[in-house]
Amino acid sequence: MTMESGNGRDTRNGRFLPGHRGSGGRPVGSRVKLSERFLADLHCKWVKHGGDVLERVVHDDPVAFAKIVSKVLPREFNAEIVNVNLSLFAECRNYAEAFRLARDYVADDAPRLINGDADDVD
Repeated sequence: MTMESGNGRDTRNGRFLPGHRGSGGRPVGSRVKLSERFLADLHCKWVKHGGDVLERVVHDDPVAFAKIVSKVLPREFNAEIVNVNLSLFAECRNYAEAFRLARDYVADDAPRLINGDADDVD
């Protein structure tokens, strides 16, 4: 038999009991703040030293450079874009319209739903 302590935990093993609604844990945003600071520091160092470091890696360890490139590039991209009329993008009123237009060019052969009805496939 498990006994409940005042904080919703089993007194024998310290685990939360079933149905317990936790109150506590990491303060909201604390991890985000750390990540933001780290990324800001990383960006600062990259701006200052990034090009030089890459140049050294290319000459000193080309295998490491190839690994870096393979991590940055997408794993797979199966789209063929030919004869895109860029003037169409100038007519877009916002990012969402431009995105839909680009998506339509990339996935031109895929059937699309209109108004969410399966019967309305163009």
